Amino acid sequence: MRHTLTELIALRSGLGQTDPPCCVPQTQLNALCAQFGERLAIVACPCNQFGNQENVNGEEIYSSLMHIRPGNGYTPNFPLAKRLEVNGAGAHDLFKFLRFALPERSDTGFAAEADAPIGVQKSALKVGWTPSNPTDIVWNFEKFLLDCQGKPIRRYSPKFETIKLTDEISALLG
Repeated sequence: MRHTLTELIALRSGLGQTDPPCCVPQTQLNALCAQFGERLAIVACPCNQFGNQENVNGEEIYSSLMHIRPGNGYTPNFPLAKRLEVNGAGAHDLFKFLRFALPERSDTGFAAEADAPIGVQKSALKVGWTPSNPTDIVWNFEKFLLDCQGKPIRRYSPKFETIKLTDEISALLG
């Protein structure tokens, strides 16, 4: 039996900020794929709930990644799910499960986010879904790490650098 660790992320391509920091998560995901090979399964889930930054769907997302962000011919070395919702009444069942299994982000937590809100927690940003919930995903590139049996292990904020998961992934894979 192959032991595969899974990382699920809410992904964006195409619109919005295009300076290099926004491109880092995609390239870091490819770096993790290269390092762990078939022992790590990354599934990126495009979502348009954060500032309407993922207006494209299907093959257009691949084209956007290749030519716009990060551009330069980038091709993800992991599958992209169909664009879906991760919050609100229309949230995909998988993300409902993950949000309630891991209600708090491991790297920030509720207390830190009360003093330094991120993503849609900031007062100037309008939440585009109902109902809202304290477990909601706050922005693109929020990450969920699952063990080889599919059990949710940790949840990370969009601010947490994807490549910093390397040690934890190595430990879980043994």
